[in-house]
Amino acid sequence: MKLFPFAVPRWLASAHLQTLGASLPFFAPPRSFRPAGDETLRIPLPRGGALHAHAWWHDGPGPRPAVVVVHGVGGSSESRYVIRAAVALHRAGWHVLRLDLRGAGDSMGDVRELYHAGLTEDPRATLDYLAEDPRVSSVGLVGFSLGGHVLLRLAGEMGAEVPPALKAVVAISAPLDLSEVTRAIERRRSYPYHSYILRKLVSQGKAFARLHPERAGYDVRALGKVRSIRAYDGLVVAPMHG
Repeated sequence: MKLFPFAVPRWLASAHLQTLGASLPFFAPPRSFRPAGDETLRIPLPRGGALHAHAWWHDGPGPRPAVVVVHGVGGSSESRYVIRAAVALHRAGWHVLRLDLRGAGDSMGDVRELYHAGLTEDPRATLDYLAEDPRVSSVGLVGFSLGGHVLLRLAGEMGAEVPPALKAVVAISAPLDLSEVTRAIERRRSYPYHSYILRKLVSQGKAFARLHPERAGYDVRALGKVRSIRAYDGLVVAPMHG
């Protein structure tokens, strides 16, 4: 296997510029982008409910490979980096699905739980769903940030028992040691990123409580007092998943 190291222009060498640039709304998607097929999918979960995914299809005879793009913490299928990656992959010849994990984007109304780093059921259900689609010959999984962590965890759970349809798992900027990463992002120099992610999580927690008040199980008023990702997990995510 030939490896191609990641390289960026010298003017974009700063990790901060790369992060901020990925969040800009330009060219996501570009006006010239016109997929042959644009479809919203509803992917059933084994324990009830369904995930939502936005699919861009190609025309042409016979099946072709598909790739699933998974967002990071506080994101969704509409995150700019997800859309840009999906455009690039579609232009490279893949069918592309932008997945909303449970509790994110359009999936929030259809699943009565919020996602967490150890929950691999969502990408596995999506993989199994695509493997049955006659338009799809094989599947690749691409995850950003926490989405990449979930995909790596799924690959570890599979071990040698890999489904025939799965051909690749790609993790981009995935946090591997969650405790260490949490400590790093809570440092003073990382305050803008920490604040941004926390705002997204709090907004997500409030939206979930409005849609599923019987499942929230946490004090929504207390969300406004949360000052760290660790505190959010303790208030919302850990109790919800036991």
